[in-house]
Amino acid sequence: MENTFYDLKELFQQSGCPICALKSSFEERYLDTLLYENVNDPKVRERIRSQNGFCQEHIQLIFQSRPSVLGISIIYDDLLRHHLQTDEKESKETVCPLCLAWKEKNRYIHTTLVKHWNDLKATYNTRLFFCPTHIKQYETDKIIYQDMNKLTKENLKKIGADLSSFIKKYDYRAKKDSITINEINSWQEVLEYFASRRLRNNRTHRPA
Repeated sequence: MENTFYDLKELFQQSGCPICALKSSFEERYLDTLLYENVNDPKVRERIRSQNGFCQEHIQLIFQSRPSVLGISIIYDDLLRHHLQTDEKESKETVCPLCLAWKEKNRYIHTTLVKHWNDLKATYNTRLFFCPTHIKQYETDKIIYQDMNKLTKENLKKIGADLSSFIKKYDYRAKKDSITINEINSWQEVLEYFASRRLRNNRTHRPA
């Protein structure tokens, strides 16, 4: 629980939605552990097989991030063999193991954020915001929900001003070297807000 608090505290001092960032790093660690360390574990393979693999969102993430092409191939070779041997009438609904793992982790995040809200709020970065998906999860915590909305709107206005400035400075007649880092990042931050997902990639690739 305390590790989650320190992770949140660090992310509150950065740009973007801290919960999106935590989700992204959680998914990366999960896939790294699965595809590098547990890919040949019979119990792990059996569980993934019984849950019918991953959801469409996480298959797309696996394809885009490609932490280990060999690991992906081993998992999906096993899934394909099972799929071809299964009668259509016996096919099961997909219960994504990564979705289940994140759901459990997100409960800890919610509990920690509510408990330490005042401490976290005191350190926030002026580029911090909460995306529509994650802010909705705090509707029942009225004071925190109001704070999140207020903070998000204030910071999105600043990001929006940088985005407008970026567009103007991108004109062929303008000096490109006058574009600031905040202006360069603004279009990415806005996309992340509407996507409710961390899009900037901080992954360090390991060999397949």
